[in-house]
Amino acid sequence: MTEGSESQRKMTRAAGVNSFFTTLSRIFGLVRDMLMANYFGTGFCCSAFVTAFTLPNLLRRLFGEGALASVFVPQFAQVMQEKGKEEAYKCASLTLSWLAVILTSITIVVAAVALASVPFLDFSPKWRLTALLIAVMMPYCIFICLTALCGAMLNTLGHFSMPALAPVFLNICIITTVWIGAFFCQKGSQVHIFYAALGVLLGGLAQLALQIPELWKRGYRFKFSIPLDHPFVKKIVTVMMPAVLGTGVAQINIMVDRYLANSVNERGAAVLYNADRLVEFPLGIFGVALAVAALPVLSFAHAQGDKDRFKDALGFSLRHSSFVMIPAMCGLMILGEPIIRLLLEHGEFTAESTSYTAKALFYYTLGLPGFAIVKILVPAFYAAKDTKTPVIIGLAMMILNLTLNLILMHFMEERGLALATAISTYINITLLLIFLRKKCGPLGLTNVTLSFVKTIFSSLLMSLAIIAALKLLSDHLPQQGTFLAKFLLVVIPVMTGLLVYAVSALILKQDEWKELFKAYFRGAKKPRQKSNNK
Repeated sequence: MTEGSESQRKMTRAAGVNSFFTTLSRIFGLVRDMLMANYFGTGFCCSAFVTAFTLPNLLRRLFGEGALASVFVPQFAQVMQEKGKEEAYKCASLTLSWLAVILTSITIVVAAVALASVPFLDFSPKWRLTALLIAVMMPYCIFICLTALCGAMLNTLGHFSMPALAPVFLNICIITTVWIGAFFCQKGSQVHIFYAALGVLLGGLAQLALQIPELWKRGYRFKFSIPLDHPFVKKIVTVMMPAVLGTGVAQINIMVDRYLANSVNERGAAVLYNADRLVEFPLGIFGVALAVAALPVLSFAHAQGDKDRFKDALGFSLRHSSFVMIPAMCGLMILGEPIIRLLLEHGEFTAESTSYTAKALFYYTLGLPGFAIVKILVPAFYAAKDTKTPVIIGLAMMILNLTLNLILMHFMEERGLALATAISTYINITLLLIFLRKKCGPLGLTNVTLSFVKTIFSSLLMSLAIIAALKLLSDHLPQQGTFLAKFLLVVIPVMTGLLVYAVSALILKQDEWKELFKAYFRGAKKPRQKSNNK
């Protein structure tokens, strides 16, 4: 077996493990969203919670699974490759120590400012509630960022299940506290939303606790130390600062979207949140899982100076990402409203809420393949030790996204914010590919392009099948307001579309489906060693 095929096998297996546990997490996340929709709908309590949660999530993406993790993995892999596991563990402790100190300081300052602003926000109950929720939920960023860095260590060590499983506990904690809160206060009230905030804190702590036994098994022992002159710390800071800016640009865009949506109308932030959660379902199950699995492979390939292996891993990731995300985009665009009606339309989440969310989802979904590709391309730069290029491109995209936001929101309200995000994402991809090619030379994307064309063709056939099935059911299915009817209006078109897509992929001889099948159903098993005997 060649090194390239061995790398692909490892990525496929890792992506399969990641996808399985991420799927489990998304299912619990879906239950959480259904519960939140039932109690809070798209009212101002939900919008305040979503807006407040954006800030600790921003720090999570910056210092946790975003910039720091993307920079840490290549450096951690290099130290392990050159100096061994013991020295790599020492460097990890230094990073964790500094991260804890910095995040605790940030949390104290932000929470204090939020609380101090409350007396000045009496004119707006929504913004006053937002400030209080920020103060309550800020400690979450400490727990989740430490969790993300521990997960990055485990991923580099070849263990993917516990980091992928961790978000399940966040969802379980929120579900539990919101459900219990319904017995002790008025459902959907401002007091009730604080039970959700409590669930966030408990969930962050639970996720961190889950990583510790796995690291302990692998011989890691945390030792608190914050030296200023350690070369690893200096290297991380030097490389991370541009990466923080690069990742921060994308996350600042999200934060700006949420805060603009919160100012557009009462429903805006909640509508965008629910639409984004549905987009994140396929993105998290496979797009993020594949990106997480690819980063260690790309990092080790670059550390070993193996350019061919680097390009093979990149092409492999792009092919498989597109194979899943393009049909997912088509399916969500067509079936968005029936899916929302089935999953969320109950309690305080009305038919009007469904209509607004479906319209925002349509425009968000346009960017779904792009969101997944960016998650692969940006870490590819980080693996190649180039953090400056994504920053420059990201800053340009932030300006573009903000400009599009301010223009489109006046004509399309929250839908305009979703469309602006999709447009800027594809321009971002174009620029990233151009500069990555300049850095690494020809990327060998012929197979990626061919696979891309086949995937688009199969997705078009799938879309026609879904539309036909939906039309047939809409015309002949009685009592469409019942749960059974809503269920059939989603499941039958989805199964029909999947069948058509699978048949088309087989006819066009797309190997991606076989590799995905192996990832899900055989990835957890150790592969048999090929015999050298002929």
